[in-house]
Amino acid sequence: MSTEPISPEETLETLKFIIKSVKNNKLDVLDNSFVNKHFTFIKWDTDEEIKKGSNNIKLTHYAIYHYPGSEKQSEKFPYALYGFPSDAFLDSFKLKNKITKLTDIKNQIVNDKFHKATTFRFGKQNILNGILDTPEFKEHIKPLVWVSRNTLERALYEGGIFIDMPNGQTKLFNVDRCNNIFYDRSIVDETGKVIDEDQERYWTFREIKNNNENPRNQRYHKLLSLGLAAFAHDKKELGLGKLIAIRYTNEFTNEKEVLIGILADVGGAFVDNLHQLDLYGGTFQTREIFNKSTEKFPLTVEAYILKKRSGL
Repeated sequence: MSTEPISPEETLETLKFIIKSVKNNKLDVLDNSFVNKHFTFIKWDTDEEIKKGSNNIKLTHYAIYHYPGSEKQSEKFPYALYGFPSDAFLDSFKLKNKITKLTDIKNQIVNDKFHKATTFRFGKQNILNGILDTPEFKEHIKPLVWVSRNTLERALYEGGIFIDMPNGQTKLFNVDRCNNIFYDRSIVDETGKVIDEDQERYWTFREIKNNNENPRNQRYHKLLSLGLAAFAHDKKELGLGKLIAIRYTNEFTNEKEVLIGILADVGGAFVDNLHQLDLYGGTFQTREIFNKSTEKFPLTVEAYILKKRSGL
């Protein structure tokens, strides 16, 4: 990214200023004079887009949807969202298989500590073919819920998902640990579109219960309310907490608009991918409803990182 750097300290200072301004009822993101006075706009220009002669980056959208599922496996719901096994089981598995270091598909050496944060060496295709249903793993890696293949793919791609159970109860699940296999954009169909179903990247999940006992769950439920106020990208490249502004032409009114949000989420599709930004739309019952809510956004936008001006 061809921008001036913004340090973690500057990011934190910017966030503290926003929080203070909101508490004092001084911050209105629609007030251009306030935003222009207090923030420096750092243009987001990727090397790829500069070569194309473009000032824009690709804007995609994601949301958390409702899908049907069940606590029992069936012909309708044959695939599981799996939970993550205990460290004790991982340690015994590594010892039994004489694993001290693992090598992922990028030939990066993964140490023992990082191995605990992965789902063994198994890619998605092995898991779909039943490797976790074998006696070695069946009693230690439990399915959290059973879903259709389409729902499984949506959960892996979108990260969070509501599952509507047969008894009328709704459960919320979110990705937990990854197998450290990167999203492979070379796996495409005849039109050049990346095939999600044939990927090897895989996540285990955890249920997000809406209670006050787990601070991590509380934070996630708060994030659910940030529709059209949060973005996702690669944490390694940009980190979290940065204030992002996108400038675009409304597809219906043809007027210039600016949307400001927080970089608050991550995604595997953004590894080595600086020419895309993913806008979180919120929670929706169906994809059709969500698509209507994002129709005004074009395919590409101007993007900026906002930094609080010093001395103000």
